[in-house]
Amino acid sequence: MTSMTNKDINENNISPKRIYGISIAIFAIAGVALCLIMLNMYAGAGFGTQVKRFFCGQQNISHYGCTGVFLSRYGKFLSIPWPIWGMLYFAGILCWLIIFGRKSFNILFYLWLIIGFITSTVLLAILLFLLKGQCHLCMLAHLCNLLIIIISVIILIKYRNIITQENIKEHIVRALLVIAILASISGWIGVAIYKRQAKYYASIYEKLRTNETFQLCLYQKQQPKAINITKSDHILGSRHADVVIVVYKDFQCPVCFRAWHNIKSAFDELNKEYPDKIAIVVRHWPLSNICNPYINVNMHPYACSAARSAEAIYQLAGNDAFWKYHELLVQHHNSLDTSPYVKLAKQIGIPEQNFLSQIKSASVDAKIKADIESGEKLKISGVPAIFINGRYIDVSWNSKTLLKEFIRTEIKKHSKNKIKTIIKNNQKNN
Repeated sequence: MTSMTNKDINENNISPKRIYGISIAIFAIAGVALCLIMLNMYAGAGFGTQVKRFFCGQQNISHYGCTGVFLSRYGKFLSIPWPIWGMLYFAGILCWLIIFGRKSFNILFYLWLIIGFITSTVLLAILLFLLKGQCHLCMLAHLCNLLIIIISVIILIKYRNIITQENIKEHIVRALLVIAILASISGWIGVAIYKRQAKYYASIYEKLRTNETFQLCLYQKQQPKAINITKSDHILGSRHADVVIVVYKDFQCPVCFRAWHNIKSAFDELNKEYPDKIAIVVRHWPLSNICNPYINVNMHPYACSAARSAEAIYQLAGNDAFWKYHELLVQHHNSLDTSPYVKLAKQIGIPEQNFLSQIKSASVDAKIKADIESGEKLKISGVPAIFINGRYIDVSWNSKTLLKEFIRTEIKKHSKNKIKTIIKNNQKNN
C-alpha cells in the first residue's frame, strides 16, 4: 500500500492549510459551547453537584466556584459578562472561517487573535493571582483559545509569504460582514438574557409577594384607612358588622372573579361561626376609560355596561335584587360580550322596559362615579382592590386560610376594644 503524495493530497483538496482550518473551527465550536455553559451558570441555571464540582472545583470558605468568579469585580467588561465576550470571540472566528474560506488567514484575522491572546492572558493572570475562585470551565475556554493561536501561528510561519502579499482593503467588506453578524448575535444574546433574568427576578418577587408570612406582616403593619360606608353602598351582611370587607371590582375582570370566589366562600363559612359580625361592600371600579377617567385604555370594554346594569337593578328593586343580579353577572363574566343584561334582569323578575329606562339614568352614572372617586381617594390603581376594616390586602385573597385569619384577627380586636370600653365606663360610673 503506497502512501499519498503531495500531488495526490492536492488533487483530493486535502491540504494542510484546510486541516488547520478545520482544527481551528473545532476548537472555536468548543469555545462557544464552554461560554454558553458559563453563561447559563451565570444566569443561575442548575447543574448536578458532581458536574459543578468537576468544572468549578470544591467550594469552601476560602475558595468559591465559577459563579463566584463571574460575579467578582473582574467578571464584566463594559457591564457585559466575560462569557458573552468569549462567545462573541469564538463565534467571530467561526464566522470568519465560513465567510473568508481559503482567504481566512489574513492580517485582520491575526489582529483578532492578538486581541484574544492579550485578553486571555490578562484574564488568566486575574484568575490565578487575584481571585480565589476555581473555574475549570474558564481554563478550558482559555485552552481552546491557546490551541487556536498555536495552530494559527503554525499557519503564519508556513504561509507568511501569502499573508504579507495580501491587500487589507480586499478583506474590509467581509470583515464588516463578520462584525455585523456578531452584532446581531450579541443583540440576540442580550435580549435572551434580559428576558431570562426578568423572568427569574419576577419569579423571586412573586414568591416573596405571595408568601403568607410576608402578607400577614404587610397587613398587620398597615395603618387602617378611613372608608365611609354610605346608604347607597351594597352591603352583604349586617350594616353594624364588626368586620367590613370593601371590594372594588370589575365584572369583566377574571382576577376579580377568582378573588370574589375566595372572599364570598370565606364570608359564608365564617358567618356561621360569627353571625352578623362580617359584612361585604362591593363598589365599582371598571378598567375602562368609557366610565373611569383614571384608566387610560379601554381594557375591559364591557365592564361599564355591567356596572350600570347592576346599579339599575339596585335602584329598581333594592339590595336583595342587586345581590341576585350580582351573582348572575359573576357567573356570566366570560360572556359579557353577548350583552346578557336584559336577559339576566328578566331572570330576577325585572321588566325589560323598566330596566332599559333605568340603566340610562343619571343616578346610575352618579353612583358609579362616586365609587370610582372613592377608590381614587384610596389611591387604588387596579382591581381587585380589597380592604378589611380599612387595611388593604395585596394578594392575600389567593389564600382562603389567610383571609379567615385576617377576619378573625379583626373580630378579636373589635371584641377587646368593646371590653376595654365597658371597663372604662364602669370605672367612670364608680
